[in-house]
Amino acid sequence: MKFVNRCNNWRESAQENYSAIFAGDICPRAAGLDVLMEGKVADVFKEVKPYFDSADLRIVQWETTVTEAETPIDKTGPNLKVPLKCTDIISHLNVDVALLANNHIGDFGPDVTMETIDHLTAAGAKTVGAGKNFEDARKALELNCGNIRISLLNYAENEYGGAREERAGVATLAIFKILDEIRAEKAKGNLVFVALHGGHETNPFPSPRMVEMFRAFIDAGADLLWNCHTHCPEGVELWNGKPIVYCPGNFFFPSGKPEWALPTWFGGYLVKFKFDAQGVYGMELIPYQQIQTSIEVLSGEREKEFFDYMEILSAPLSDPAALQHWFDIWCAGSGLAHLHGLGAVDQNTWEPDWRNRDIVKRHLGVRNINTCESHHDMVRRTLLLIERYEITALKDEKGKVLELQKPTWIRPL
Repeated sequence: MKFVNRCNNWRESAQENYSAIFAGDICPRAAGLDVLMEGKVADVFKEVKPYFDSADLRIVQWETTVTEAETPIDKTGPNLKVPLKCTDIISHLNVDVALLANNHIGDFGPDVTMETIDHLTAAGAKTVGAGKNFEDARKALELNCGNIRISLLNYAENEYGGAREERAGVATLAIFKILDEIRAEKAKGNLVFVALHGGHETNPFPSPRMVEMFRAFIDAGADLLWNCHTHCPEGVELWNGKPIVYCPGNFFFPSGKPEWALPTWFGGYLVKFKFDAQGVYGMELIPYQQIQTSIEVLSGEREKEFFDYMEILSAPLSDPAALQHWFDIWCAGSGLAHLHGLGAVDQNTWEPDWRNRDIVKRHLGVRNINTCESHHDMVRRTLLLIERYEITALKDEKGKVLELQKPTWIRPL
């Protein structure tokens, strides 16, 4: 997709039109948590609040539990939680919807999933993508803008915290079921907005599988598709006249050790979709950089550098061979690292005590590699590349990815 400037319209709008702003991952911690606990929420979001105020719908990805509970589940990766004070973000930005389908809302068990929903609701936001059981978590959230009715659907890849028939959790990815759910909402005459949570962390490009899946959701009737999770910006495209955002990067997710984080952890963009009764007709990208305790909107030369960067990230989306090659380079690095996790299976004991917590925890890495669609996708491709003797040549191109993980528009902290 070509970016003439921040605002891009691909058709004329009808007389009745509205806008919805989507923001990426929110998880206040480190220095960012400190300023919120001091009551300085207005200082943190000073530069981005006008963009929220100008939208008719304000939607954010809330990627942490809100609790004081000490009940972490066994999983790979961190168990995230923040104190109740952090919901000041919701009220300050007048957030309408918190997206909860992600791999952290279940980090402290099903009771805390419901506690988090209660806290966000009390702060003024509706929630979607999590609920008291499997069916409840998958329910579309219906929203009104004038005479336009919207169905918002939210799903996450199958990592941790998924809802079950009798257990609270998040709505997990089930491709054929999602296709049916999109069609059912479209049949109501509603616009259908789909928000997903998945992908390969820190990878500037989605996998070919993800592109194919997202386009299928559009073809089933989604009017827009917005994805998050990778903690770095990815590209955007129009598919059959409808927008797909592959990842906007973190919104407010300060790093506990910023000196260790990739620069792209701190850069991202808000997306302001413009829509009417016919669907989405335009969008605006608002680039920013997180500065640990605040968010700085880009302008001037840095804004130009951002859009030049987005051209690079978006170009392979319309070139299948190029996109596959970028993914193969990624697999030759990160895919090999994931393969090491397969060694966690204890092959010397055929009948271990599966009630033993330590034994179960040793197998969770293997579980996640096989149940999370993106991890499985990457390992499967990596194994094929090994079979074809292509790994060594692809590893020699690793520098191309590293260069994209250090874009010029993100300044050192």
